[in-house]
Amino acid sequence: MKLTEKEFNWIVSYMRNRYGIELGHKRVLIEGRLENHLLKNGYASYGEFIKEIVDSPDGTQAMDMAVSYTHLTLPTK
Repeated sequence: MKLTEKEFNWIVSYMRNRYGIELGHKRVLIEGRLENHLLKNGYASYGEFIKEIVDSPDGTQAMDMAVSYTHLTLPTK
């Protein structure tokens, strides 16, 4: 599964804005952790995954689930 530059930049921006996590230099981490999650959950591409995030009512459902399953540590509020 190929992560395009546009998709990578979207994920980095989303994670920074939503969770305060800077992943700009973590492309391998993003690809490695998310790809397994996407394949396991039937996504054909990163774009399909991003579209689900954008289309979800609060814009977070798919990413919250992916963050949980990929063991990224989020700051507590």
